[in-house]
Order: sequence, then structure tokens, then C-alpha cells
Amino acid sequence: MLTNKQKKLIASLGTTRGRKKSEFFLCEGKRSCLEAVKDCPEAIEFAVLADSAKAMISPNQPFPIIEIPDKEFNEITHTSTPQGILLVVKEPILEEFDNKLKDDFVLVLDRVTDPGNIGTIIRAAWAAGLKEIWYTVGTTDPYGAKAVRSGMGAHFAMTFRKFQDLAEIEDVMSKLGGKLCLTKPLGTVSCFSDEFQFKGNAIVMGNEANGIDYCSEKAQEITIPMPGNAESLNVAAAATIVIFEYVRRIS
Repeated sequence: MLTNKQKKLIASLGTTRGRKKSEFFLCEGKRSCLEAVKDCPEAIEFAVLADSAKAMISPNQPFPIIEIPDKEFNEITHTSTPQGILLVVKEPILEEFDNKLKDDFVLVLDRVTDPGNIGTIIRAAWAAGLKEIWYTVGTTDPYGAKAVRSGMGAHFAMTFRKFQDLAEIEDVMSKLGGKLCLTKPLGTVSCFSDEFQFKGNAIVMGNEANGIDYCSEKAQEITIPMPGNAESLNVAAAATIVIFEYVRRIS
């Protein structure tokens, strides 16, 4: 049986304001939840299972499992097509930055606002073997309920590091011997050319409506060639193309 306190927590985590005030985040949907159970069971505060889905996970878990009727589950879920499982997960404690990149390059999200795009990009990065993503103030919370659902389990294999703006990130990269590579529709260097290198650099994806408005003589402006008449690509699609150009090069 869910307590009133647990119900209030689940309700609050479905809102931006509630998430900002909490050390927990929501994970909903079978695939995302099973990844969490597999990868970080110790971070799960409690699980809620609808009666129709109670066989979804083993009862022998290091966290409480609360089983409730399907009707009650459908009242607390934040999804339009609930799959009968919901987890309340504690946000991981971020380790202090140790002045080195976890991957060959770092993917940076600059004021990307759509949680669906955030989740899709995180999943693409996970699929490519990346372990860390950086983002600037103004980017949607990567642990927001919609972003976590869209990531479909990728969040539990990824570290997220927040920065004030691209100027701060450029300063960090300069100290590491790298540079910013800004993806822009009118960039001068193709992401498929040898002139563009991933190793040791920060690849920046910009805001959906306004792109990247940061300019720097030290940065390289890269582009995805578009022989058609489209003005630009969806940021999640663009990020996926660039990420898998890296995969192509190392394969």
C-alpha cells in the first residue's frame, strides 16, 4: 500500500518544480525500469507495481516493492499508456571533476529544451559507448520524468555535468588542450571531413529554436551537409548523426 507521503512524492516528481526540489527522480516504463533494476538497484528508493505487472521484476530486491491495483496505478502514473511499473530513484552524487574527459570527446547540450530530444540524444550517446554528457544552464533537466522515459534506460549508464555557459566549458577545454566544436547549419567544416576531429574536443549541440549563439575565435564551427532545401535538422537527429560519425571513424 502506498502511503500519502509516497503518493505526494510521485506526484511532485512529475513536475519541473517538484524535481528541482528533490534528490529523487521518476523512472516509468518497462525498459527504463528494468535497466535501473539491473544497473543501479541500490539507488532505487522504492518500486510500484500494478497487480497486472507484479511478475515484471523479482521480489528479491534490495528496495521495497509496493503492489497496488491497476486502477490505483493508473491514477498515479505520469504516462498516457502506463506499463504497470514505476520507480522512485535517487539521483547519483556527481563526482568532482578530475580535469580529464571520460570519453574520447565530450558531447555538450547548450540550452536544449525539449525533454524528448534530451532523452533521444542521451540514448544515442549511450549506444555509441559514451559515458558522460555536459550541459549548460537553460537545458532541460536530464532527470526530468519525460527525459528519463525518452532515454529508455540510458540514464543509468551516463553521468551528467552542468556548467553555467559555453564560456565556462571553453575555459575548461582550453585547460585540457581541447576546443569547442559548434554545430551550426552554416558552419564552415563538414562533420564528415578530416578537418573535424573528435579526439579531446567538446562537440556542442544547440537550442532547438535558436541554435548556438556563442562565438569564439578559438572554436571550430562544424556542419552536417544538407543537399536538400531544409534549413536545419532536429537537434536529436543532428546529434545522432554526429555521434555515429564518431562510431564510424573508430569502427
